[in-house]
Amino acid sequence: MADKNKSSYNKGASNDDNNKKVNKAEKELEEKIENMTLEEKIDHASNLKMRGNEEFKNKDYEKAISKYNEGLKYLKNTENTNDKIKELNVALCLNLSICYYNIEKYNDAYENVIKVLRIDKKNAKGMFRLCQIEFHRCNFDIAKEKIQEFIKEYPENVNAKKLLKNIIIKQTEHNKKQKEAYSKMFEKTSGLYDDREHEILNKKRKKYENDMQKRKEKNEQIIDYDEWEILENEKRKKENEEQKEKQREKEKEKEKENERKKEKEKRKSNSSSNNEFSSLDIDEEDEKIINETKKMGYCYFKKDIKEEDKKLFEKNIPKKIEVGNTNNEFSALKNENKAISSWNSAGTTYEEKDMTKWAKNKLEECLKNIRFKNTEKCDELNLNTQNEFNLLNIQYPEILPVQYLSKIHIDEISNFTVDAQIVVIRGTKRHIFEFSCNLYVTLYVNITELHIHKVIVEIKELSSELESGQTWKNYIQIKKNDKLKISENLFSHIYELLMEKVENQIKLFTQEYNKI
Repeated sequence: MADKNKSSYNKGASNDDNNKKVNKAEKELEEKIENMTLEEKIDHASNLKMRGNEEFKNKDYEKAISKYNEGLKYLKNTENTNDKIKELNVALCLNLSICYYNIEKYNDAYENVIKVLRIDKKNAKGMFRLCQIEFHRCNFDIAKEKIQEFIKEYPENVNAKKLLKNIIIKQTEHNKKQKEAYSKMFEKTSGLYDDREHEILNKKRKKYENDMQKRKEKNEQIIDYDEWEILENEKRKKENEEQKEKQREKEKEKEKENERKKEKEKRKSNSSSNNEFSSLDIDEEDEKIINETKKMGYCYFKKDIKEEDKKLFEKNIPKKIEVGNTNNEFSALKNENKAISSWNSAGTTYEEKDMTKWAKNKLEECLKNIRFKNTEKCDELNLNTQNEFNLLNIQYPEILPVQYLSKIHIDEISNFTVDAQIVVIRGTKRHIFEFSCNLYVTLYVNITELHIHKVIVEIKELSSELESGQTWKNYIQIKKNDKLKISENLFSHIYELLMEKVENQIKLFTQEYNKI
C-alpha cells in the first residue's frame, strides 16, 4: 500500500515537472518569436506547415495538429494585411480543421474553420468543411441551410449535391425517430388523461423541442425526453422554494412593520394629554409645570400659540436661536444642562425648541460622509463570472473577508423623515429625535469580473428613546438592490462593516446634537 502511495506521489511530482518544462519551453519560444523579423516568422510558419503536411500524409493527425498549431504561433500578433500571412493563416487553420475532423473532434474542427471564414468569407474549402462538420454534429437544419448557400456559390460542385442528399436523408430519419418516440410516449398515456392533461403534455413536448433546438445552436449535448423532464421538475421545485422563501421574508417584514406600528401606538397612548411629549418620561411634577406654564402663556416655543398671545407677550418672547448663531448669550448657555433661552435661564418652567430642520440637515451631512477605501492588497478570487450569473456552484469562501471590499459609496438618500425637539423640564435638558430613511449604497468588491454590488440600507423609526433591550442596529436593515445571485452569508462581514459605519455616523450626529 505504501509502495502504491509512493508511486502515485512520484507520478504526480513527475507531471508537475513535465508541466513546468512545457511552460518553460513555451515561454522561451514566445521570446524567440518576439525577436524575429516578419520574414523570419513567415519562413518558420511555412516550414512547419510543410512538416505538418508530411505527417498528414502519413495519417499521423496528432503530430500534424502539433506542427500546424506551432506554425500559427509564429503568425500570432501579425496583421492580416499581408497576403502571404493571410494565405498561411487560412492554410494552417484549414489543415487543422481537416485533422480534427478526421479524429472526430468536431468542435475543434468547427473553431478552426470559423477562423478561416472570418478571414475569407467565400473560401470554398472552408464553406464546404463547415457543412460537413454541422452534418456530423447532427445539426441537420444548419447543415442544410449552409450547403444550400454553398451550392448557390458553386453550383457545379458534385460533392456538395451528394452531401445535401445525405443531409435530407438523415434529417428525415431523425424526424421520423422523434415522431415515433413521441407517439410511443403518448400511447402509454392514452386513456389515462383527459383533454386538459393532453394539452399539458403537448405544451411540454413543444418546450422540450425548443430546448433541444437551443442546445443544438449552442453545441450542447442533446438529452432524451425522460432526462429533460427530471431536470425540469428539479428546476420547478427550486423556483417554488425560492418563491416560498421570498413570501416568508415578506411576511416577516410585514410582522416587523406591524410590531413597530403597535409599539408606536403604545407610546402615544401612554403619553399625557399633550401628545407632543409622548417619548418623554413625565412625572406628576413635570406635568404640573407644563400645564401651569401653558396656562400662563409662557410656553413661547409651542407651535399652536395664538396671534393675540404673541402680541401680549412680545416683550418677553426671546429671540429665535438659529443654528450656528454665535452670539455671546447663546454661547454661554448652549453647553449648560438648563434652559434653551435667557427667558427661562433658571430652567424652572417647561420650554421646547423645534430642531427638526437642523437635525435633518445634520443627519444628511453625517450619512453622506460614510466613506471607506481599502488600500490593503489581497489576492483576487478566481471567479470568472458576471453580475447576473448564478454563483451558487462556484468555489469561494463561505464569508468573504472585509479585505476584499475596495470602496463604499453612498449614491442617494430617499424617504428621509425627521422629527427632533430639545425639551427642558425642571432644569433638565432632553434631546429628542426620531428619523427614517433609505440609503442607496454601492459596494465595490475586489473579485474578478464581480466588482459592483448594490444594496439598500433601510433605517426605520430610529429614535433617541430606545426600547428596552434594543440597540440602534435593531432599526437598521440591509437589503440587496441588484440581480447578483450569491450565497446568503457571502457578504456578511462586509454588511457588518457597512452597518458599523452607519451607526458611527448616527453617534456623531447625537454628539453634535447633545452639545446644543
